[in-house]
Amino acid sequence: MNAKRPALILNPVAGPFWRRRKAQRLIEHLQTLYPDLTVHRTGRAGDAERLARQLASGPHDLILAAGGDGTYHEVINGMRDSSVPLGILPMGTGNSLVRELELPTDPLHAATAIRGGVVRPIYLGQCDHRLFILMVGAGFDADIVRSVPPAKKGMGMLAYMLAGIIALFRYSYPTMTFRVDGREMKGTSGIVAKARCYGGPFAIVPHVRLDRPELILCLFKGRGPLTYLKYTLGVIAGLHTRMADVEFHSGTTIDVESPVPLQADGEAIGIGPARLTIVPMTLNLVYPAFHKT
Repeated sequence: MNAKRPALILNPVAGPFWRRRKAQRLIEHLQTLYPDLTVHRTGRAGDAERLARQLASGPHDLILAAGGDGTYHEVINGMRDSSVPLGILPMGTGNSLVRELELPTDPLHAATAIRGGVVRPIYLGQCDHRLFILMVGAGFDADIVRSVPPAKKGMGMLAYMLAGIIALFRYSYPTMTFRVDGREMKGTSGIVAKARCYGGPFAIVPHVRLDRPELILCLFKGRGPLTYLKYTLGVIAGLHTRMADVEFHSGTTIDVESPVPLQADGEAIGIGPARLTIVPMTLNLVYPAFHKT
């Protein structure tokens, strides 16, 4: 996408250590694509949201966000109700949103794809007062997310794998209640998806789409370490959709009625209960020109 006044929000400590080394090369490459680019680095949690709010209300006609899914989560909340297009660049661990858009996972190649990309409107979800673009997890996966301290995120996916193994034996697997458009559902964990990709390339809900105004609950009903190991391997292999104790329920309002851990777009956001809805305003997102519709 061409732009006369683009701005870059860069999280210099996003993702594993080895990916961070590309930050300066990415800036230099972007400056060849967008000579008038302004660069804004984050220093702490909340900076990306604050910068996005400021930049989206100014003269900029494109905002680029370089980081991980947590950085994008902050940026979309800062851009609430803005019509300025958003382009995303992978610097994170799983890069689920990058994979959802079928962008290259190399940030320099992704920047080139964004330069030649097209703008499309998508629908966002909202968990109480927080917007989300990918998913909200309630229960097991949120317990994993909140157990990984910021200092260990530099280990990349390994930090989450180790935390997941520990959680298999530490998590209590309580029965929790969801309500999908008023219909009561019970399980031991759930992921409310707005997009297909989860934890990187894995399709947690293969039939959900960003450009559709719907939420889909993937409900896990089993209990115990062996069952959740089965779920994990099933998601990796794409076989969880065939399991009798995994259900999918579509709606526009989903309530998490139990006091369980919550995560949104890979960031811990507190404890339920919570209400998840589709927001009426869309976000203009830059897709690569070759993306399948």
